[in-house]
Formats: sequence, C-alpha cells, structure tokens
Amino acid sequence: AGGRLLFMVADKHTGLSEMSVSVNGEWTLYDFDAKRNALRVELTEPTFGGGVDTVTVQVKDVVGNIMEKSIHI
Repeated sequence: AGGRLLFMVADKHTGLSEMSVSVNGEWTLYDFDAKRNALRVELTEPTFGGGVDTVTVQVKDVVGNIMEKSIHI
C-alpha cells in the first residue's frame, strides 16, 4: 500500500547544495520541502522491491562536505 519515509536534513552553517536518494542502489524520486528541511520518499516508488529495501540518503553542503546514511526497511 502507500506510505512514505520522511528524513529531516539541514546544514545550519553553509546550507545544502545537493542531495540524492537511492533505494537498492537505484536513484529514486523524492520531494524536498526547504521550509521544513524535510525530504520525503513515497513507498510506492518502483525502486522499492517489497522485501527488505536499503534506502540511502546523501546530502552535500555548500563547501563540499558529504553525509550519507542508509537504512533498511
């Protein structure tokens, strides 16, 4: 069925320059609400396999620092 994942992403010093989301190693469509610093991924995206999925969020700030986190759902 439906549902979504919500990630809170922010950089209080320089700001964010890039971000990406992948599911099981494939780029996935996401929505970013800059006002709330919320990145949303719909579980109905075709990259979700229906079993255990690996979701990776990568965020880069303006000076080039990269943070990457993965979760298994």
